[in-house]
Parts: sequence; C-alpha cells; structure tokens
Amino acid sequence: MEQHEPDAHLSDYLRVIQTRKGVLVTFFFFTVFIVTIGSFLMQPVYRATVTLLIDLESPNVLTTTGSVALKHPDYYAYKEYFQSQKEIIKSRAIARRVFEEFNLTRSKDYRNAKDQIKEFLKTIRVEPVRDTRLLLLNVDNKNPQLAADIANRIAEIYVERNLSYITKSEVINLLKNEYLQLQAKLSEYSKIYKDKHPKMIRLKQEIRQ
Repeated sequence: MEQHEPDAHLSDYLRVIQTRKGVLVTFFFFTVFIVTIGSFLMQPVYRATVTLLIDLESPNVLTTTGSVALKHPDYYAYKEYFQSQKEIIKSRAIARRVFEEFNLTRSKDYRNAKDQIKEFLKTIRVEPVRDTRLLLLNVDNKNPQLAADIANRIAEIYVERNLSYITKSEVINLLKNEYLQLQAKLSEYSKIYKDKHPKMIRLKQEIRQ
C-alpha cells in the first residue's frame, strides 16, 4: 500500500492542474502581457563616459596633510590626492553649476525632488581604472546627447578648476621666493643701516606688500 502512495499523490496533482488549467493559462498570458507592456513603456537609460587622466607630475599638490611634492611621489600621498580628485569631480559645487547651466530644475526627473542636486548626483559616477592614473566619469540620462553634454561639461569645469589652482600656486610660489629674498636682503641691510634709514624703510614696505 505504501508503494502506491507517491503515484496517488502525483495523480492528485495532475487532476488539480487539469481542473485549473484555464486559470493557469490565463495567469501565464497575463504575466507575459504585463512584462511586454512594461518593456515597451520603460524608457532606456543611456550612459556617457569621459576618461580623465589624474596627472602625477604636478610639482606641488595640496593634501590634507599639507603641501606634498610629487616629483618622486609617495604612494600614500598620491593615493590621498587621487581620492580627493574623485570627490572634487563629484562635488556638489560642480554638480550645482552644471545643473543650473543645463536648466535641469524644470526636468520631470528632478521637479519633485526634495534635494535636486542630490538626486542629480545619483546619475554621476566616478570610478578608477585599476592600475592606472585614469578616472572614468560616467553620466546616466534618458537623453543620450544630454548625458554626453553633461559628462563633457563636468570634465571641462574640473580641468578649468585645476588650471586655475596651478596658476594660483605658481603665483604664490613666486611671491614666497621674493619674500625670502627680501628677508635675506633685510638681514644684510640691518648690519649696515639703522631702522630709520630710507633703504631700510623702503625694504620693509616691500616686505609688507
């Protein structure tokens, strides 16, 4: 009797399937219909990618630990700098500027967002290429041209910012060198002239400037 129990159970299952065949077929076609309609209604998302080279040869890099010379770079100093560049590229400051330039406030994707910039940042990803000095800037958007334009603009702003920083650093370095030279000159003058001598007065004014 026990040997026939599995067959009995199987026949019960087949009987249930046959009696509910119509319901199962209807459910199957309804599921296929919903998935098909959903795939047609779902708008594709496009990704634009820009490759950025994080230059290792910059003479001086400002890190959280101070100014570090990268002529013969220290691994940890460069790693910190590399991570900082990733954060700068995806910073709210750059994102806000691009968001406003492209007038995305009126876009239906951000219109109802509590924090529009935060929502916009979700479409931007920055990831390193392993064992290289490259960063991939990815921007997702339903409009492929807009995705490419946003990615390119973020890259442009980042490059402009770095060029501006390098220029300022060079000016600061020149001023520092000039200041040190004036200080050395003052040390020499103090051995010859008194404080109220015209040359001493003029030199101190230059140092103050």
